[in-house]
Amino acid sequence: MSSLIQSACSPRQGGRTVAIRFTRHAEEKFALLAQHGFVITREQVENAVIRPDRVDEGRRGRLVAERVVSRNHVVRVVYVEDNGARRGRYAD
Repeated sequence: MSSLIQSACSPRQGGRTVAIRFTRHAEEKFALLAQHGFVITREQVENAVIRPDRVDEGRRGRLVAERVVSRNHVVRVVYVEDNGARRGRYAD
């Protein structure tokens, strides 16, 4: 499932509209976290990618966006930029 979102605050995207696709792995992860009482929303993941508090380099050219979601938690999203588009680590 894809989302089109405006990245006006993102210096990496220069304020462009970008598509973020949530993979099957991401959907399964949402459900698993919810089973353990920790609900992460699609919006929180989108915000982590579009307005990260920090971006680190991962393996094989991947990027890892990190954003604080509560006093004790951060969400980390592994992705790659594909010609300006961002593709998650577990793309179908």
